[in-house]
Amino acid sequence: MKLIIESWRRFADGAIDTYNSTVYGHKVEDLLRNLKRGEGIYEDEGLEMIEFQKDYLEGMSKKPSVELYRAVFAKSIDDVDRSNLGHHYTDDYDSFTLQMMESLLSQARQENPSLALEDARIIKVSAPTNAIDYEEVMRTWSLFPYEYEITLGDTGGVEILDVDDAYESSRR
Repeated sequence: MKLIIESWRRFADGAIDTYNSTVYGHKVEDLLRNLKRGEGIYEDEGLEMIEFQKDYLEGMSKKPSVELYRAVFAKSIDDVDRSNLGHHYTDDYDSFTLQMMESLLSQARQENPSLALEDARIIKVSAPTNAIDYEEVMRTWSLFPYEYEITLGDTGGVEILDVDDAYESSRR
C-alpha cells in the first residue's frame, strides 16, 4: 500500500510520468527497460534513478564548464595524443577501478599490443557544458548506470588541465 501511495504522490507532484515523459530525448519507458534489462532494476527504483540522473544533468548544464577525466594508454606522458582527446569522459575520478582500467587496456591493446596497465594516463580537462551530448549521456547511463560516463559531442572548446600517470597520481 505504501508503494502505491508513494507512486501516486510522485505522479501528482509532477514527477516523471512513465508513459508520457521523455528525458533528454528518450522515452522514460525505454530508459526503464534498459535499466531493468542491464541491471535488473525495477520500475519504482528505476523512476527514482531517472529523476536523480535528470536532476544531476540539469544541474551540470547550468554550469559554464565541468572538470572531466579520461583514461588513455601511452608509453609516456609525452606520447599522449593531445590533438585527439576523444569523446568519452567521467566526472568521477574514483570510477577508474582496476576492472575498468583492465577493460580499457584490452581495447587499447587492439592498436598497440605492447601496452600495459602501468602505461595508463589520466587526462584532466575542463569542458564547456554546452559540449556535452546529454542525450547520449542519458542513453549510456540507462544501459550502464554504475558507470559515470559523460560524452562530449564537440571537443573544440575542451582545455587540457593535466596529464598524469594513473597509478602515481594522487591529484584530482
